[in-house]
This record gives sequence, structure tokens and C-alpha cells, in this order.
Amino acid sequence: MPPSTMAAIDTTPDWRTPIVNILTDRAEGLIGTEERQLRQRARGYVLVEEALYKTGVCAPCSDA
Repeated sequence: MPPSTMAAIDTTPDWRTPIVNILTDRAEGLIGTEERQLRQRARGYVLVEEALYKTGVCAPCSDA
């Protein structure tokens, strides 16, 4: 019988974690300027089915 394979799940918070927390109203422990700055930064992102996307202007692709 072959040995079983295990995959580690990385749960270390990265740069996206605070933004996702702000967008889902799960931000805790933020005060004053820190919260305001993070909310301002999070305005440039949107959550679609738990995936974080950066918002912006979409332009058609050119063949040039």
C-alpha cells in the first residue's frame, strides 16, 4: 500500500486578510487612523464568491 500524501494548508495571514475582513465586516481591533486607511484601501477591491478581485476600468484587448 503506498504511503498517504498530505498537503499542508497555509493559514498564515497575508496582505489580503485585512482587506477581506473589512469587506466582510469581520475587522476587529482596528482603531482610528488605521481603520480609516484600511477601509480606504479596501474600496479598490471586491469579493466575488470569496475570491478577492481588484476593481478597475476594463478595456478591450488590442491586437497591436
